[in-house]
Amino acid sequence: MAKRRVKREPVVQPHDESIRLIPLTKGQVAIVDACEYERAMELNWAAAYRDTIDGYYAVAWTTMPDGTRKQIFMHHFIVGRDSEHVHHWDDNGLNNVRSNLRPCTHQENFRDRDKPSHNTSGYKGVSLDKRRNKWAAYIKVDGRKKHLGLFVSKEAAARAYNAAALLYFGEFARLNQIVS
Repeated sequence: MAKRRVKREPVVQPHDESIRLIPLTKGQVAIVDACEYERAMELNWAAAYRDTIDGYYAVAWTTMPDGTRKQIFMHHFIVGRDSEHVHHWDDNGLNNVRSNLRPCTHQENFRDRDKPSHNTSGYKGVSLDKRRNKWAAYIKVDGRKKHLGLFVSKEAAARAYNAAALLYFGEFARLNQIVS
């Protein structure tokens, strides 16, 4: 039985010969190192939207040795099957050049998330304590919420979160961009 190919628009390759573009469905394009291009093009890649990142990943279906079909993410394909989780440094799920990818644990990958959509302070780890009329800073470490203190300004609370995030999460910390 012939492979069914999804419709993909052709793309113009960049002048930078170290990277190649792989056309996906939904008008999306994945980026890979030139040395990975031929191997990656053997699969039929498509764009898959994920609301958890508010963006796309490149995915393909592959047949396993037992005959079952399994979905594979391009970033796992590039890094290798041994990695259960892979982190994109720039948070772009379609940028699959090796320098943008690193193996990680589920916790490390989760630490790099942006602030929740229901956040009203504008800063990760900061909320208004209405009873005290102050800004509370907190961080979640190993599933437990740690209170970092109360502050007069939300910017001060955001700085407290940033310091704790660097302490607990290191290179996986997602820091607040403080305006002020």
